[in-house]
Formats: sequence, C-alpha cells, structure tokens
Amino acid sequence: MKSRRGFTLMEVLIVLTVSGIVLMWAMPRIDIAQMRVRASEQAVTTALLAAQQRAVLKQHDVRVLFDTAASLLIIHDDLNNDGDRDAGEPERVVGLEDGVRFTAEGTPGSSAAVTFSADTEGFPELVFHRGGFGSESGRIHLGTERSVRGERLSDARRLDLERATGRVTRMHVRGGIWQRHRT
Repeated sequence: MKSRRGFTLMEVLIVLTVSGIVLMWAMPRIDIAQMRVRASEQAVTTALLAAQQRAVLKQHDVRVLFDTAASLLIIHDDLNNDGDRDAGEPERVVGLEDGVRFTAEGTPGSSAAVTFSADTEGFPELVFHRGGFGSESGRIHLGTERSVRGERLSDARRLDLERATGRVTRMHVRGGIWQRHRT
C-alpha cells in the first residue's frame, strides 16, 4: 500500500468553501469603528506615557498640545522650558485613526473634548515637568460619529490624567455611565 502525500483538489475546495462561509458569517460582526477608537485610545495613552518619560529622562518640560480640530497631538520638547515652540526644538505629531476625533458630544456628563487649559496658541495643553508630574489634572474625550449622534455610546472613550503622578486612567461608557477599563 502506498502512502499518499498532499491533498486532493476536492479536499482543498471543501476547506476553501467552509472557510469562505465562516468568513462571510464573521465579517458583519467585525466593528471597524470600535477597533479604530480603541487604537486611538491606545495611541494617545502611549504618547502621554512617552512624553512623561521623556521629560524625566531629558530633564526638561515636554508639552503635549491637543489640536482638536485636526485630531492631532503635538508633542513638543521644550528644551529651554520657556513654554514656547522655538525653532530647533523637536516635535512629534500623533494623529487619531480615521473616523475618530476629540469630542465630548454624546457622552454622559461631559462638557469639553479636552479639559486642559489653553496655551498661547489656543490649543489645550498638558505639560510634563522633569519630575514626571503634569501641569494639571484633566480629561481627554474620544469618540466616533456614532457616539456623537448617540447611536453607539460604547464608541466613546475618556482618559483621565492625574496631575501628581501623570497616571492615565482609561474609561468607557457602559450602561450609560463611565466605567474604568479592566486591564
């Protein structure tokens, strides 16, 4: 008796057909907007942590500016600690995912997209000082068009920043109220 190696054409076609059926069944359940808001939440959290660590490591202020209109974070190394964006001082820009923006609309008990005080350019600003603490406590709200319209509050995210430690607490809406993420 010969041992056979490989698959027959019929076996391959059956596997591809079953895989196609499973994929067609699963695709409508994949929520791209939800994935994008989670990715943006993670990107903002990571950018804040990196800015805090950079301030401690480099021993100068690191400013995080929130361009809410363009859905961008501008991370500025303020080498001379003067609070201005001078030529030659490094900056890094972090953008939110497509369809995600800074917004408090459609979220429970929220009034502003970003609650930090504005800088001289009019952007809400958070400054991490060389000790790792923030300039103030505040909140950052993220959402999608669905959350703004009130259709899908689970798309809304909130990041709470503690001034003394620079710690970020991630929140989401469940049952109409903000709840802390379990990690």
